[in-house]
Amino acid sequence: MAIVEKRVFFAKVGKADELVETLPEGDTILNRHGLSMKTRIMPDYHSGRSDRVQAEWTFEQVSDMDSEFQVVAQNPAAAADMGPWMGRLNDLIHYSEAELWQER
Repeated sequence: MAIVEKRVFFAKVGKADELVETLPEGDTILNRHGLSMKTRIMPDYHSGRSDRVQAEWTFEQVSDMDSEFQVVAQNPAAAADMGPWMGRLNDLIHYSEAELWQER
């Protein structure tokens, strides 16, 4: 049974397209440092609050997600790569909301 982390990013006005371009760069960095996951990125098409972007990451178990992120977080090279990317990401968003779902 897979676990899906769903995160809805609330981008600053007019920044949703840039956010959609920036999110996969984080996956590239994580992949380079050994974390592999299935990702989907879906911008909201003119409904609800504007400039929303949803990202979904799929893992086999919650423990897989936690352990893989921990390995990357403890790697100084990965932290050095992630820092500038996180700074750019933070400049594009107001906040995000996260949920963990079981895929059945």
